Amino acid sequence: ALIAAASKFLIEQAQAEQEHSQMPDVLARARELFAGFTHHNWQLRVAAEDDATFFALEAATGQGRNLEELSDGTRAQLLMAARLAFAQEAERGSCLPLFLDEALDQSDPARFHAIVRSLGRIAQDDDRQIFYLTSDSTDLQRFTVALADEGCAPPRVIDLAEIRGHQSVARASELEVELPHEVPSPGDSTPEAYAEVLGVSHLDPRRSHLSQHLFHVTWDDLALLHRLVAAGISKVGQWRLLSASGAGRCAVIVEGSTVGEQLDDRIELLEIFSRLWREGRGRPVDREVLEASGVLSERFLDGVVEIAADLDGDAENLLRTLRDRSDERLRGFHSNVVDRLQEFFEEKGFLDPNPVLEEADLIVRTQAAPAANRLPNEVVRNCLHRWWRLADRN
Repeated sequence: ALIAAASKFLIEQAQAEQEHSQMPDVLARARELFAGFTHHNWQLRVAAEDDATFFALEAATGQGRNLEELSDGTRAQLLMAARLAFAQEAERGSCLPLFLDEALDQSDPARFHAIVRSLGRIAQDDDRQIFYLTSDSTDLQRFTVALADEGCAPPRVIDLAEIRGHQSVARASELEVELPHEVPSPGDSTPEAYAEVLGVSHLDPRRSHLSQHLFHVTWDDLALLHRLVAAGISKVGQWRLLSASGAGRCAVIVEGSTVGEQLDDRIELLEIFSRLWREGRGRPVDREVLEASGVLSERFLDGVVEIAADLDGDAENLLRTLRDRSDERLRGFHSNVVDRLQEFFEEKGFLDPNPVLEEADLIVRTQAAPAANRLPNEVVRNCLHRWWRLADRN
């Protein structure tokens, strides 16, 4: 097991180094832009096959998605990042104006705000002109707010309707747009009270550690948490992508914070804790899993999905309920279907034959991890006891 773990570690390090050293400048720039456009919820990758194509890595799950699997908004962000990167590469040292023709019309307010901030940074850092053509009068206020948040100069407006002598807006209220949500300061709040204000979801080790809220690794430094959330980084996966990109933004956010300096190690500790906590519990079952099994007919699918949700996705309890067939939603359900579903669960890891670890055993095994050796003992103990207590509520 130790040799396998060491091999996996070395392979991952070698892969990361190879990607970093061999990545073309244009791809590195496209990745940086795409990460900024999406608040580091996604990372741009290129498939290794001969017909190399773009795909996006989701921060919350670590899963890759092809272009056709992305939402219209995210796909537009990815393609815009790639086009901007290729345009900058094609300039070969020149700094030409960029023209964007209603390029953000498929973006929701949050995406719009993130992209405009990135464009403002490009214009200011490169001393570049960027022309944005739009027929939507409210885009002006959105641009003004986003550029101000990035510390950039406001946009210069050329109103073609005014030049032609036409009235483009009837009422000033037509230009009002919803402003970005301001993240409240923690003040003297307790961690639990501030988590409620931020709407932090409960720690659930059944889900990927990448999807957990950063509150669970920064609860003892609420000022740092406020800076992270205000920067649009609230999930562990977002920080992982930002940290992996080597962005100088990380250093600015964590400056002066001891917890910030420990953040990557705390996240690694949470990853190990979550994996060990899941031993014997299996992965949760939901509609996507049940559909993928291919063993349920349309007649029973919705009912079984509802039962799985009632059981919090517990595969073992779900199989027990299906065999019992006492639920009205299972009238006419055949036992051979349960056997096939059990085979699928076992094959895909939704059933785990290992025993569930007790708190003491889990803590001992987690403390042996490299991340635990890099952190102060008191921090490790506090993290593990807190996470166990929160996970036990599930």
